[in-house]
Amino acid sequence: GHAASYSASTDTVYIFGGQQLIGGAILDDMWAYSMISHEWSLVVPAGTEDEEPGRRDAAAVWMDQSMLVIGGAAGTECIGSNVKLRSSASGASLVEVDDG
Repeated sequence: GHAASYSASTDTVYIFGGQQLIGGAILDDMWAYSMISHEWSLVVPAGTEDEEPGRRDAAAVWMDQSMLVIGGAAGTECIGSNVKLRSSASGASLVEVDDG
């Protein structure tokens, strides 16, 4: 499944990654659901240069205006790295996380 977290300051739910039910493709996009407008919006377009490689079954938490994505898997490979996806009005960017 996808990783999800909630931003109380913007009343928004963010989801990242996951796996397609049909075909099994690992997803690498990030979506935001506004609890105010009840609308979904694409935050990180799939296939762009700055995005994190797709993963499924990861955990996530919202902190410091960023979604921290922890672990997960890509296909049968476990991912040991953690990434932070920072959201802003202009989209989102990948922020490196020190795993040490």
